[in-house]
Formats: sequence, structure tokens, C-alpha cells
Amino acid sequence: MEEKEKTKEQLIDELMKLRWQITELEKSEIRHQQIEETLSENEEKYRILVDLAADGILIETIEGRILECNTAGARMFGYTKEEMVGLSITDLVPKEFAKKIPKVVTEKETTQGIFVPRISKKKDGTIFPTEIATKIVCIGGKLRLIVYVRDITKPKEAEKKLRKSRKMFASLFNSSPEALVYEDLEGTILNINPRFTELFGYTLKEIKGRNIDEGMIHPPDKIEEGKKLTRRLEYSSYETIRKKKDGTLFPVLISLSGYNRRETPGSYCLIPGHHRA
Repeated sequence: MEEKEKTKEQLIDELMKLRWQITELEKSEIRHQQIEETLSENEEKYRILVDLAADGILIETIEGRILECNTAGARMFGYTKEEMVGLSITDLVPKEFAKKIPKVVTEKETTQGIFVPRISKKKDGTIFPTEIATKIVCIGGKLRLIVYVRDITKPKEAEKKLRKSRKMFASLFNSSPEALVYEDLEGTILNINPRFTELFGYTLKEIKGRNIDEGMIHPPDKIEEGKKLTRRLEYSSYETIRKKKDGTLFPVLISLSGYNRRETPGSYCLIPGHHRA
């Protein structure tokens, strides 16, 4: 009878242990499922962020074969995302640059995540300027090359227009028949044109960096007038007297054009004229 009771007790004990194991397994399964869901959610978030990125993002083998590409990258090169997969990085650059790309990219040959200039090629053969940043990472136990590509066509065009504009301005400034002097908002002379040198006798080397209100071109009784003029930012024009390097006084028509730019915050134009007494 006792043996039967012990057997019954043992059976109950085993059943309890089994029930505990089942409960733990169920908890483990729930945790595993939660982990899977979290990983899946994080992966989805990652893909959304990558796909919304303005820069092109390519995941490649270290041999340069494209495995994944975001929307911006595909659009930038004129391909669909499906077409991009399987292409070689050499398909995205001109032939002369393709020859320089190593067959296997090592960490030493990456840009260490720093953007550097590169010339790229679209599907239709269009050549365009880009900046790329590359680095090697381990994904799923395999080395992968991450490539960030930035299209800099618009900034380059803007830079070209700015250079052209500056060149045109310099040409107009230097060829002006009027004496022109550029100063900052404190009256420090930044630049003068050849006509100013011809009229006043000062070279740029002599006058650059000095304050226009020091009295170099002002008669003693006109210095305060000059200081008031320096503080004015709106356009103004009036006749007065100024002084040459040799001390000669002569009548001028002064036109002031003030504006706020980092390179030349203010301008001061001196035009020979007839002073009215």
C-alpha cells in the first residue's frame, strides 16, 4: 500500500515538474516571440529610415557587387532598386575610374566613413559629381561594404554661378570710371578700384585695413561728416569735399550703398563732381 502511495506521490511530483517545465517553455517561447517581433520591428524601422534617407545607401560585397540599395540611390543613378541589385560598383563610374577600383576592398581602402569627391555615372551614361563615404561592417557574419553616395550636382552648379558672378563683379568693379571703395560696417577699407587710386593717389596696399574715417581722404572739417556717413546703411547721395594723398581738396559726389553681406557689408562710392558752395 505504501509503495502504491509513493508511486502516486512520485507521479504527482513528476507531473508538477513537467507542468513547470511546460510553463517555462511557454514563457521562453513568448520571450522568443517578443524578441523576434522586436527584431522584426527594428529591422522595419531601419529599412524605412534607410529608404527615406536623402543620400544613396548601397550595401555591397567586398568585391563591389551590390546586394541592397535604397530608393535615393536607385533614383540617383537612374535604375530601379531591382536593377541595382547585382550590379558592380564599376558600373556606376566612368571607365577610367573603374580601372582604379580594387577587386577586393579592404578596410585600408575605404574612406573610413568620410565623404570624398567622386565622379559617378548614371544608367543613361550621364556623368555627374558625387561625394561618397565607405566603410566595412560585419553583417550576418560576413564582411560588407557600406557606401553612402551624395549627388552634389546642384551645389557644384551654384558654386560655378557664384564664381561667375564674382568674376563679373570684379570686372565691373575694376573697370568702373567712378572711384569705388568697399568698407565694412566699422569703416575698415576692404578694397578699392584702380580709379580710386588714380583719383586719390592711394594704392590698395597703402589703404587696405585702415579706417576710412582716419582723415586720409577727409579734410579736417569733414571728418565728422564722414563718420555719420559710415554709420548709414540706406542709399544716399550728396556733394561734398574730399582730400587727395597730396593734400589737394576737390569736389565729389558721394553715393553710399549699404547692404549686409559677409564679404562686403557696406560700400562707399566716390564720384568726381562739382561742389555747390
